[in-house]
Amino acid sequence: MDNPATNATIAVGVMNVSGSGGGYQISLTFAADITPGDYDIMAAGDVVGTCNNAAVNPPLFSGTSGTLTIVTHDIPTSTVEGTFNFSGDNGSGATVEITAGSFNLTY
Repeated sequence: MDNPATNATIAVGVMNVSGSGGGYQISLTFAADITPGDYDIMAAGDVVGTCNNAAVNPPLFSGTSGTLTIVTHDIPTSTVEGTFNFSGDNGSGATVEITAGSFNLTY
């Protein structure tokens, strides 16, 4: 994604980091109190990654494997920085590879 629109929100102890551009929307969901380190991205785990591509039917790809690395998370200043990559599928045989993702956001 070139120049994606990004944001981070917290609700009920869960943080959602998302970005969109070029017809795609990528979203990562994890605990709001996450600490720096490496985390597995899985379809039903502590870290969930999704990719929505409106050009494919069904459009939602769930992350089946990958890694989220939280570089920094400063709760008092409400900032979070990380990198990620994951593979996903849409349940109908289509797959997606998300590589070299990154974010540095204030929530």
